[in-house]
Amino acid sequence: MAKQCVNCIRRVTPKAPDEFISGLLALDGVWELTPGPLERWPMECPEGTVNLFGLRQGTAELRSGTVSGPVPSGDGVLFQGRGPVLLTAGSRAECGLLRLRGEAAEQMLGGGPVCRFPGSGQAVWEAVQRVFALAGEDRAVSAGAASALAYRLLMDLHEREAAPARAEHSPLVGAALDLIENEFVFLTGIEDLAGRMEVSKEHLVRAFHREVGLPPGKYLNSRKLEYAKQLLVETDQNVAFVGEAAGFVNANYFIRTFRKAVGVTPRAFRKQNGMARKETSGVLDEFYVL
Repeated sequence: MAKQCVNCIRRVTPKAPDEFISGLLALDGVWELTPGPLERWPMECPEGTVNLFGLRQGTAELRSGTVSGPVPSGDGVLFQGRGPVLLTAGSRAECGLLRLRGEAAEQMLGGGPVCRFPGSGQAVWEAVQRVFALAGEDRAVSAGAASALAYRLLMDLHEREAAPARAEHSPLVGAALDLIENEFVFLTGIEDLAGRMEVSKEHLVRAFHREVGLPPGKYLNSRKLEYAKQLLVETDQNVAFVGEAAGFVNANYFIRTFRKAVGVTPRAFRKQNGMARKETSGVLDEFYVL
């Protein structure tokens, strides 16, 4: 069962910038996160912020209204703030988060809610460490220095995107990721996925784990569970229907898998998220139905 990350967080809050700096690019806060296996950290990413998360090493997942799913080891992700975000570590991880405001940060998103930066996890981590070095023992850093550091980091990420680079994933792993994303509810497991890819299960597991940082079976179940959570929160359908709609073979397996991954049963998850059973109609059109 996942437990709350308590002693794995360091934070610096830069001084408030003036109106000119805040309109261009302001750094609201910086976090260094070193969670252990299955530790989680709920964070608030308010409306109007742009949040840059980088995973230097280990495995971790982000769950929010804008970005949900595993972050590959060594990668970074920029996403709009829309409220609560839950970070869950799959293994011991080293990661950093920078909370940004201003026109420059918003332009980096290119009009979308999420932008991914393969191979940038180390750069984000190093930027976090530089902020801590600027802050010193009193944990205070000037607004100008913080904004300048954030600007240099964004320019570095922009240049990485603009420069010719290796493909994010090999053709095999890229095709597997696309198949999971598009047909996860119809995939029964690793054997089924490997069969569709026309490769051996062993070869797929090795390549996928090496590039993504997770075994394909765990990644597939994670995608199914994320959809199940959405159905539990947004609809009044019963647990058995939700499990089937998300692609699990039966209700018992769904409940066991959900409880092992999330720490509570589907029914308890629905209750914790404040969703009383409500009357709805016409929701089936939005579902994948097996």
